[in-house]
Amino acid sequence: SECRDCPSNEYSTTAATGCARCPALSTGPPRGTSVANCTCRSGTVGSAATGRCTPCVAGTYKNTTQAEQAPCATCPTGRTSGSGATGCYCVPGWVSDITVSGSSPCTPCDAGTYRYGQSECRDCPGNEYSTTAATGCARCPALSTGPPRGTSVANCTCRSGTVGSAATGRCTPCVAGTYKNTTQAEQAP
Repeated sequence: SECRDCPSNEYSTTAATGCARCPALSTGPPRGTSVANCTCRSGTVGSAATGRCTPCVAGTYKNTTQAEQAPCATCPTGRTSGSGATGCYCVPGWVSDITVSGSSPCTPCDAGTYRYGQSECRDCPGNEYSTTAATGCARCPALSTGPPRGTSVANCTCRSGTVGSAATGRCTPCVAGTYKNTTQAEQAP
């Protein structure tokens, strides 16, 4: 019978009767000759030789070009990551042309827009508004209306036939025998 090669992620020493697996969260080349051939995977930090590879904490990352003992890097402003990440992604309400990278910049969506997907800010439609870095648009209060790309509830106004203040969410219908058209001030009875 012949001696067989140890596969990737396993190793053996001289006169071995089998292959040993690299420690958890580590990887190794085929035909590894010792645990020293194993290295911590990207997204982890530590030493495979000592069996201590731990995932990078959320908000940090480590890619494959970094040395095993190098610390996990903090995600840049506007980006975050989950545990064990190899790159960072834009935080909600921020966008980038490149969706997964530790260094490409993310920018917040402007007020009046919201994040759509990873790389696009879209305008809020009429009767909705948003602040900077929004993931969606909020609806104007009941019985009120607002322009497209509204930037706050202050852009909403009570509809014709109602009185009050949309900013406080209190638009009420005019009582019988009274009216309000769109040219009158919002608080006018």
